[in-house]
Amino acid sequence: MSDAMSAVPAPGAGLLGKLMAAVRPEFRVDVFTPAPGELIFGLGSCRIPGCPRQPRTRQLCRGHYYRWQR
Repeated sequence: MSDAMSAVPAPGAGLLGKLMAAVRPEFRVDVFTPAPGELIFGLGSCRIPGCPRQPRTRQLCRGHYYRWQR
C-alpha cells in the first residue's frame, strides 16, 4: 500500500473520515491549483506566460501585479 493511500482514514473514522468520503480524490491535495481557463473557478490565468495563478487586477495575479506596481 502506498503512503498516499495509508494516509486516508477508514470510512466512518470520525469527521475526517466523512470528509474524505465526500471529497473526490483529485481535490485531496495540500494546494489546489485549477487548470487555466477552468470554468468552475472562471478567472482564467495570469497574463504572464507560464504563470498558473489566477488574475486579480489588470489580468495579473497578485504577485505580478505588486511587482508591476513597484
